Formats: sequence, C-alpha cells, structure tokens
Amino acid sequence: MSLQPDHKLGHYTIVGTIGRGGMGEVYEATDTRLNRKVAIKILPPEITSDAERRARFEQEAQLAAAVSHPNVATVYDVGEVEGMTFIVMEKVSGDSLRALVEKPLPIDRVLDIGAGIAAGLSRAHRAGVVHRDLKPDNVVLTDEGQPKILDFGLGKIVQEARTVDLAALSQMAAVAPDPSPGESKAEATTLASDSEPLASPQLTRAGQVVGTLLYMSPEQVEAKPVDARTDVFSFGVLLYEMLAGQRPFEGDSALGSMTSILRDDPPPLKTVREDVPAELVAIMHRCLEKSPDARYQSGKALHEALEDVKARMSAPHFGLGVLLRRPAVLVSAVVAALLIVAAGVWFALHTARVRWARNEALPEIERLAEVGDRDASLRLAREAARYISSDPVLEQLQRDLTFPVVIETDPPGGEIFITSYEHPDRPWIRLGIAPLELAVPFCLNRFRIEKPAYETFEGTGTVGAHIRFVLVPEGQTPPGMVRVPAGGVAFGRPDLLEVESFWIDRYEVTNARFKEFVDAGGYRSREFWREPIVDDGRELSWDEAVDRFRDTTGRRGPAGWELGSYPEGSSYEPVGGVSWYEAAAFAVWAGGSLPTVFHWHRAAAQSIFSDIIVTSNFGSDGPATVGSYQGLGPWGTYDMAGNVREWCSNSVGDMRYILGGAWSEPVYMYRDPAAAKPLDRSLTNGFRCMRTDSAVPDEAMVAVEKAVYDFSGAEPVDDDIFEIFRGVYAYDPTDLDPQIEAVDDSAQHWRRETVTFKAAYGGERVPAHLFLPKNGEPPY
Repeated sequence: MSLQPDHKLGHYTIVGTIGRGGMGEVYEATDTRLNRKVAIKILPPEITSDAERRARFEQEAQLAAAVSHPNVATVYDVGEVEGMTFIVMEKVSGDSLRALVEKPLPIDRVLDIGAGIAAGLSRAHRAGVVHRDLKPDNVVLTDEGQPKILDFGLGKIVQEARTVDLAALSQMAAVAPDPSPGESKAEATTLASDSEPLASPQLTRAGQVVGTLLYMSPEQVEAKPVDARTDVFSFGVLLYEMLAGQRPFEGDSALGSMTSILRDDPPPLKTVREDVPAELVAIMHRCLEKSPDARYQSGKALHEALEDVKARMSAPHFGLGVLLRRPAVLVSAVVAALLIVAAGVWFALHTARVRWARNEALPEIERLAEVGDRDASLRLAREAARYISSDPVLEQLQRDLTFPVVIETDPPGGEIFITSYEHPDRPWIRLGIAPLELAVPFCLNRFRIEKPAYETFEGTGTVGAHIRFVLVPEGQTPPGMVRVPAGGVAFGRPDLLEVESFWIDRYEVTNARFKEFVDAGGYRSREFWREPIVDDGRELSWDEAVDRFRDTTGRRGPAGWELGSYPEGSSYEPVGGVSWYEAAAFAVWAGGSLPTVFHWHRAAAQSIFSDIIVTSNFGSDGPATVGSYQGLGPWGTYDMAGNVREWCSNSVGDMRYILGGAWSEPVYMYRDPAAAKPLDRSLTNGFRCMRTDSAVPDEAMVAVEKAVYDFSGAEPVDDDIFEIFRGVYAYDPTDLDPQIEAVDDSAQHWRRETVTFKAAYGGERVPAHLFLPKNGEPPY
C-alpha cells in the first residue's frame, strides 16, 4: 500500500515518495514535533507478519543507530503505526554517487569522496557493523559535497560462516528478473536475503547470499564468513569506478560476473587514464585483493592510507629553476620556502595527530570504558580533544564518561586535584580552585586538596552531585588522625543517628605504637582499664584478668608476640591478637576511645564497597604494613577494609562489635556487622582509636542488636497483590551473553575479572566485576 501526501504516521506527515527497494518504500516526511524533513522507510504491509523480514527491519534500525558519524546517514526513530513498521532516518539532500561515476572523476574529487566514505566505514567497523552492500546507489553527496553512506540494512554483526556452492548461485542467477531497458542482466541481479542479528542466528538460512552482485567481495560470492574486509573490497570496486568510469568486473550473466570477481584482475587503469597517482592505484589494488588477508583490515587502515595520499598531493611544489633566473626574489623565496616547509611539517604533524585521535584514540576510549576503566578512558579523551575537540563522537563519549558535580571547600580557595581510585599511581589531574562546577569521571575518584596554611587532604569525599571538603588549619589535627565531618548513620536503627565531627586514626594501631603502651606500664596500671572484665557472666579480679593477656612466651602482651615484643620486621604492621579490653585500655592511655559502630561506619562510608576491596588486604597470608594497600576511605583513612578487623565500643549481647574484615576473611566481611567475645585474642583482632571534641552521646554508646526479621507470623497476601509484587520483578528472559573483557592479576591473592552482560532491556552491555581468590575459595 503506497502512502499519499499528508498521510499521518504518528507525528510524521508524508510529503512524497523517494523510492522503492527490496525492504519496502521510502518516503519524504515532516517531523511535526521538531519541524524537520526526514526519510521514512516502511516495511510493506503484506510482509509485516513475516517474522524474518520484520526482524531484519528492526535489525537495520539497531545497527544503523549504533553508527553515529558525519559520513553516515543518522537514524532518528523506529516505530509501528496502523500495522506498518517504519524507520525514520536523516533526509539527506543531494545526489546519489551513481550519477557521477558514469565517467572518470577528477583525482582530488575522488580523494575527497573516498576519504569521506572510508571515514564512515571506519566508524561502523569500530562498532562491529559491516555494511555488505556498499555501492554508488548507497552513497549520497550532500549539497555541500560531503558523502554520506545510506542503508545499513544489509549490515550485520560478524557471525558464523555461511557456505554455498557456485552451482546454487548459478541456479539463483538463472531465475533473476529481466533487466530494465539499458541494463544488463548482471547489473539487474541483486542476490539479497535476510541477514541476522547476533542473538538470532536462525534468521539466515544456509546457502543465502547478501549483497549486490557486481560490488560483492569474493567471500560474499562464495557465501563465506564476512567481516570489515568485505566492505574494503566493495570500496575498491567503487574507487575503481570513480577513477575509470566503469566497473572492474563484468560478465554476460550473473555466473560470468561471479567468475570475474573470483578469478579476474581488473583492467589496468592506465588503459583509461594516466593521471592517477601510483599510491592511489596501489590503494585500489590492495582493496581488490582476492584474499581478505591481503586487503586493508578495516575502514580505519583504509582511511589512513587515503588521508596520507591527500596530504602529499596538497603539499606545495617549488620550481627552483624559476627562482634562480630571478635572483631579486631568491631571498624572499627562500624565506617563504622555509615558512612553507615549517607550515608543512606542522600540518603533517597535526594531520597525523588528528588521524591518531579519530582512528586510534576513539576506539580505545570506547574499549576502556567498556572494561570499566573510565578514568583511563577519560584521560585519553582529554588528550584526543586537543586535536578533535568538536568531533561529535568524542563529545558524546565525554558525556557518557562523566557526570556534573559542584565541588566546594570550607574555606573557599582550595586547589583541587583528582586521580583514579583503583590506579592511584596515575598522575594527579588539576581541576582548578574551588568552588568549581564541572564534570568528573563517572567512577570513584581520589581527591587531593591543597591550600596554604591548611592540612593537605586526600580522600574520596562523598559520592554525589555536591562534594564539600572541610579543610583543617595546620597544627590542629591530632598526630596520626584525620577529621571526619558530621553526618547521619543508620546502623541497626530505623532512623539516622547524627554524629558530630570527630577525629579517627588514619591507620590501624601498629605493633610499634602498642609497644609504647606496654613499655609505659599499660598492663600494670589499673587506671587505663575502666571496664569490668567479664568471662561467661563472671567478673574477673584485676590480677586474674590481666594474667590472661600473655604472649607466646608468657610475657604480658598481644597473643602473637614473643618475649614481650613483636616479631622482627613487623613494627608498622597492625597489632593483632588483642582482646577488646586491651584495645579499650590502649585507647584510654592514648587519650581517646574505641570508635562506636556509628563513628566507625561514618568514617568508612561503606557505599564504596566494590572499589575499596580491590585495593585492600583480603585473602592473603597475614597482615601488611599499614597504608601499603591503597584502600582509601572518604576522609583519608586506610585499611578500614581488610588487614585486621577492628574492635568497636558497642556491645551486642555478651559480645562486642569488630568490623571491617581481616586479611584471612572473604571480602564480604567488610560489610558484615561481625561481633566476638571481648576476651577473644585472635591474631586477626586489631583496632584504631578516635577522639571527639565533646562527649560521645549516650545513644551512640548503647548496645546495638543485629536486625533480625521474623516472618513466621506474617499473613500471606492475596493473589491480586501478589501479582502486583511479581510484576515489579518481571522481565523478558534473554541470553545474558557474558563476555570477559579484562583480567587483572596484579593483586597477590585475588584476580579481578571485568565481565559485560547484555541488559534485559535495550540490549546495552553493562559491566560487572568478579573477585576470584587465587587460593580456590568461592568467588565474590
């Protein structure tokens, strides 16, 4: 059914017919919402019910929409109205390349058109899309002369091989439709069939060929697997046609044309014209190699080769003999020549950098983002922006990689630096002087704030659209501590408990620091031991209690020490093997206290769970020097995840909380609200201290019971309500298609795999991280 002018398809109004193809009719229309001209391709109603053709039509939209480039016609929309399925595309004003290739084109015109087409193919190939039907009819030259590739309807994600013999092809050719007047049967024969999206291999039947015969590659003719190199061959045919005004392969029949493509070399260009540069002839011959391995491997390499020829041909030429006959202008000419040479060198370097940015940097930026390294991706994008700042693909990538934030410091004027959380060895990037409103990498970042007369701050800060750092004047920070700002914490509570700002140790208490407590009479002075020491409900006497706190040789000290001291070489490892009572006594001696669970959680901000465990000491053979792992907290703490688990002041039943997990425990223990008997002296037990400027509120010191939900007495909901609940979790089952994108084996005990999955809605690939212990424990 042909549509008449003024027919409505949603908010699109038909203006007139543009043409008709194997996939349906194409109309010019007006987008009434955006007031712009568009082209609409409609699947014919008589085959709307054909699942294969419909699937191919939807695939055309998906593939074309994935390719955004100035040399590729843009896809705007896809929809269904009145039983008609349609795709809305950019309406390109201009003439088909078919009208131009009836005679040879000027060399500079060939280079301009060819480089534009190759640039579009390069972008498509980076997205994994192969056109498979590149020909003059599918290239339009805009009114400004810019080539645009149309109709990626025959494109496909490269998949399994398809095989067919020449006998089958000749049989297909024998039933080809009669040619139109002035057209040979070989020209009229188009062996086109349905192609398949990645997830639906059934859409292509064995023995089918896709493409327009006279522009097919040898592997298309033989129905072998195709990839980007197929488009390179078709481009070679197109290039030959632009240079010679005729096609390189001809035959009296479809079978004759197939044979020519498979066996013949094209007629030498010099028989038609002699002004084609040798390097351009070489490009054309390489594109038309019968073996895919001998061709350019993608549009990227082809585009680079054409740009090189353009740059060399545009370089100025000098006639030295003319200058020597006119000495009066020789000096000026020499100066001018030097300037031109300098400009040429600059131009060549700039051209090379632009080519690097478009052809190498852009695909690498996308790859890094896909494997989860957004920091490296954005760093490369910043470098590429020096040469192609207005490139629409780069601009979109930068938007995808960042999110807008407002960064403030109190007082204002802090100098802000940023770097990767997972890769702290990368150079710091200066953002500017606060307050700032800008975009930062869409991932967890490390910030450093510098301001004269104030302590330098390093931490992650809060995660959100508004980040505020409070700077501490020099000399006001207690030694070895960091400031944690006030905030609300919900630990075992239905509401938030607001805690005032406080100080907490940057690192866990070390063996060397605990030895100072021992040498100062820590185990002999009752003034530090302010809590009754209880064992199974019985309060112990002072002498009986302290007598239990002995090392492996019977001296008083942590359980893992010998002869009253720590093992050699472990001075700056966290002290372990201490009970809750010993940790509390040390805190009193040091002028502070053990943190409450609320203060500990405020300092840890466990929302950064998946990032901090990658850079913390889990799954190893023992404790590590404090700060040697890069597990940084929001306010500058280290090792709150892993290394040793840390005693807190609050009780739960007859136990005390001990948080953060230890080196020998699985990573989920970082968030587990673990507790232990206060007399437990496991070697994994350590601690850090806190200080407050005012008394700790009583409600922060109370016993905190673990939240346990008892559903045994709950009444089941009725069927209607259950269906509502089930609908919340409903989704269309799809193949997740997991793919391992990267493996990080740098950690001693853990391997991290970056895996991408296909989302249930939209088909976007989303990343996830798997943490696999090298000792064979279950993954987390």
